[in-house]
Amino acid sequence: MKSALFYAITSESDFAKTFLSDLVTLLRAKPEQRNGCFNVLLPLMLTMTADQKRTIAEQVAREHGFGYVEAAAALQALQFLLRELTREEYPEVPTQDFADDLRETASKYDVPMSDLELNVFIETIDRLRGDVVPRYEEVKKEKATTTGILPSLLSFRTTVELRPVVANKFRIGMAADEYEPDIRGVVPVVSFVLEADSGVVDEFCVQMSPEELAALIEELRAAQVCLDRLQQFVHYEDVASHSGSRTQGPCGGT
Repeated sequence: MKSALFYAITSESDFAKTFLSDLVTLLRAKPEQRNGCFNVLLPLMLTMTADQKRTIAEQVAREHGFGYVEAAAALQALQFLLRELTREEYPEVPTQDFADDLRETASKYDVPMSDLELNVFIETIDRLRGDVVPRYEEVKKEKATTTGILPSLLSFRTTVELRPVVANKFRIGMAADEYEPDIRGVVPVVSFVLEADSGVVDEFCVQMSPEELAALIEELRAAQVCLDRLQQFVHYEDVASHSGSRTQGPCGGT
């Protein structure tokens, strides 16, 4: 191997197979499909939740004639390459060395790799280095500048669920076989988790960028929508149970 990048890839066979599969999907895509992936690459790198990543992949699939699985795979390959090309040890590696290593790695795992696909790979690396990497490094610098003395927001998520109202709660010392829960009803509950890069305190403070704030607001708004739908569903189910009919609820959580 001529580069540390592909040496590291081949050291883990499961990862190597997954990466090669994703990369081949990218290299065999139509030029306009690859362009679509490049156009959303920086926003994708800044997303914080799985839902946001899925939304971007769905957008690429819808607008550029991809299947969702193929779009997600191509974007995954691009994200990995972008992250690796910003590492200090790789900028001096010639693009042709990466291409030679790709050919060797593909051969090792019996993945067909044509000269055309290798040429597309070279174009992809050059485009990442010439256009995307400099912009991504600037974004990372701006991101680092926002980091102060407070923990920084890494991710967040919500769930919406129904919990039973139990009149006689189970307590230590009681026998489970003899326990008869007295359920008097159900209440909707929204659970919200913030994950930060440090700190476990009673009063939780976190700093965030305007983009992160907007995403957090949308997450909470989505939880409110789901809560409203859940309450509508429970009301409908209550009515339907008296009329003898049932239907599936519209919202299972966020």
